[in-house]
Amino acid sequence: MLREVSGKTVIVDLLGGKPEVKASFTFKKRISGRTLAGEVVDAEFSVANLPACLILKARAFDENPKDKDAYDIYYLVTHGGAEDGDAAREVKTVLKHPFIAEGMKLLQLHFGRVEGRGLRIATQMLNRLEGKTAKEAMALVRGSFRRFFTGIGIAVNY
Repeated sequence: MLREVSGKTVIVDLLGGKPEVKASFTFKKRISGRTLAGEVVDAEFSVANLPACLILKARAFDENPKDKDAYDIYYLVTHGGAEDGDAAREVKTVLKHPFIAEGMKLLQLHFGRVEGRGLRIATQMLNRLEGKTAKEAMALVRGSFRRFFTGIGIAVNY
């Protein structure tokens, strides 16, 4: 994606610059309207699909663990798609792609093990942000990730 920044055109690419990844894991979205400054904008850009969003978040969490990323991953796994289980179904269809397979290793490391840092942080975030008790938050987070991983054929240890 090309963007104008301080008078210079720059390329913004969150999927690593690989054309096959961009072709496989994005869809086009058009926006048009006025900016706050009154300029008219009419642009089309690529948006990462649900499996790509999960993997990008997992990579970000692995490189620099932030509470927000853990909560976002929980939210995508729990509420991604129109129906319960959509996130697992979508990931399962592309699980053999190297981009997804590598990212799933990170998700399993941080969210598919009882000692996973992401699992712990997501539980704490649910407790803080949604006011769930620690026990409720743990049950909700573990339940969501257990359904997700089971849905794609990966075992968890909790």
